[in-house]
Amino acid sequence: MRQELPYHLEQLLDNNRLTRCLLEWEVFERLFSEDFSIDLLRSWQKVRENLLLKTMKYSIEQPHG
Repeated sequence: MRQELPYHLEQLLDNNRLTRCLLEWEVFERLFSEDFSIDLLRSWQKVRENLLLKTMKYSIEQPHG
């Protein structure tokens, strides 16, 4: 099922594909329902968390001078 795809991409930590997936109208429309809206929110929170972690890692790895 289509709503399983975001979950799998979350588990793979594939932020780019997860973002593209969530922006697909079919996926969004399917998840934007009473039954799955919490899943949609959780997926977008994962995208945000992954971006923050990536940003923090990049910041730590950069030489400060």
